[in-house]
Amino acid sequence: MAAITQSTLYVPPSRLTLLWRYLRRNKGILAGLAILLLLSGFTVHGLLTLDLNKAYPLSSRTKQPPYLVQWLCDVNILDTCPKVEVKKEEVPAIGALPGIGGLPGVGGLPGIGGDPSSDVDKSAEKYWLGTDWYGRDLHTAMVVGLWQTALIGVFAGLIATIVPIILGFVSAYFGGMWDKVITGICSILQPIPPFLIQVVLAASLPRNELFLDDQPFRTIAIIGAIVALTAWMKPTLVIRSQVLSMKERMFVNVAKLSGMGSSDIIFKELLPNLLPFMVASFVNAVFDALFISFGLSVLGLSPLREPLLGNIIYFAQQQSAIFNGWWWWPLWPVLVLILIFAALTLINAGLDEVANPRARRTE
Repeated sequence: MAAITQSTLYVPPSRLTLLWRYLRRNKGILAGLAILLLLSGFTVHGLLTLDLNKAYPLSSRTKQPPYLVQWLCDVNILDTCPKVEVKKEEVPAIGALPGIGGLPGVGGLPGIGGDPSSDVDKSAEKYWLGTDWYGRDLHTAMVVGLWQTALIGVFAGLIATIVPIILGFVSAYFGGMWDKVITGICSILQPIPPFLIQVVLAASLPRNELFLDDQPFRTIAIIGAIVALTAWMKPTLVIRSQVLSMKERMFVNVAKLSGMGSSDIIFKELLPNLLPFMVASFVNAVFDALFISFGLSVLGLSPLREPLLGNIIYFAQQQSAIFNGWWWWPLWPVLVLILIFAALTLINAGLDEVANPRARRTE
C-alpha cells in the first residue's frame, strides 16, 4: 500500500477560522459589532479626555447650541439660530444645598466643578454637542450616560441569563418537585406585565426632586436589579424546553451508559451544545434590559442626578426643549439609542442562525 503523504491528510480548520468564515458570511453580525465598536471608542475616548464633572448640573453655561450650529450662525450661513443665553451672572444662587462643590452659595458636594466666578471666559469654550438647561455639557453627558446605560443593560442581562440557565437546568434535568415548583412560579408570574412591576418598585424608592444628592436608595445597581427582577421567567421556560429536548438525544444516553455523572453530563455535554442559544438569549436579555431601563429613565424613576440617556430625554421633556427650540438636547440620546438597538438587533438576528438550525442558510 502506498504511503499516504501528509499533504493528502485532511486538517480540520480551527474554531477561529470557522468563526471568521461565519462572520464573513453573516454581514448582520459584522455591522452590529462595528456599531458597538464605534460607540465603545466614542465612550472610551471621552472618558480619557473629557472632564466628567461637566456631565452633571450647573457645571457649564446653560442652553448653548452645538458648536457647529453656533459657528454657522456666526458666519451668517443659518438664518434661524437658537436663542442663546451666555451671561454667567444668570446662574442663580441656590443656597446651601449639600452635595455641589465649586458653586458660590450652593454648598459643598464634591463632584460638580465649574465655578462661575472664575476668570475663565466660558463663552470661548466649544460645546460640540451643546449644553442643556441645567448647564450640562451634552458631549460629556453622552459619554458618561452611554457607559452607565450600557452597565445597566449588561448587569441586568447577565442576571436575566444566568438565573434562567440555573433554574432551567434544575427543572428539566432533575425534574420532580423542583420542576413543579419552578414551572409553577414561572406560570404564575409570567402573565403579569413585568414593566408594571418594575415601575411600581422603582417609584417606591425614595427620591429627591432636586436630584442633587447621592440618592443612596436610587442607584444604577438597584435600577439594574429591578430591571432583572422580572426578566427571568420566560427565558427559564425556554431553556427548560431546550434541555428537555436535548437530554433525550442519543449522545446523552451514551454518556449515561458510559458512567458519566449528572454534573459531567450537564457541563460537558449539554452546556456546550446550548452555548449558541445562551449567547443569543444573553443578547436578547441585554436588549430588553436596555429598553426597560430607558423606559424607567424617561418616566423619571431612575437616579436623576446621573446623566443616563433616558434621564436626558426626561429633563428635555420637562423643560419643553423641542417647543423652545433646543432641539439638540433630546437629539443625541435618541440617535445613540437607535444605534444601540440597531446593533443588538443585527447581532441577535445573526446569532439566531446558530441557535436555530431551521434559520441557517444553506451553503
